[in-house]
Amino acid sequence: MRDISLMNPITFYEMWEKPLTKKFLENIIKEVINKNEEYNLLETFNKDCMHLRSYIFLESSERIVFIDFNKYKNNTLLYFDLELVDYLKLIYDKEIILIMFNSFNGKNKYKDNVYQIYINNNNSDDLNYFLNNKDNKNEKIDAFIKKLDDRFYNHYLKEEKKLENICNSANM
Repeated sequence: MRDISLMNPITFYEMWEKPLTKKFLENIIKEVINKNEEYNLLETFNKDCMHLRSYIFLESSERIVFIDFNKYKNNTLLYFDLELVDYLKLIYDKEIILIMFNSFNGKNKYKDNVYQIYINNNNSDDLNYFLNNKDNKNEKIDAFIKKLDDRFYNHYLKEEKKLENICNSANM
């Protein structure tokens, strides 16, 4: 099986398109936000430009949920995201929530609609699995990943490279 992270906008998009894996993602979002709402995935995926990364925005009747992934322990991503949150507040008359999923250990932090989620013992097994904790398993998601094709994988790798480039340039 290919080493595919769930913490990637392209993986998220592919999972959102399938009812079984969409339910898995919806449950994770509901666990983090503690709201039982239906969300629509907004089309904010870059399939062409190598210098612009894709983002995940979910919209409900009352809020926009902006999701990002920190796999490199890079706090600069959060600052970029907060600028984007300020912009979203200008164009939407809804509550804006930023969820930063981190693929390393830590204590979850919730402050001013910014939720920083880390691998820890307080999370559900599915949430820790989503955060790339290799100690957790999920047969349904593993089966889904095995079925992904080369088109997906090439797009996935481009998105991984974009995030890595942003994190590396922010450290300079």
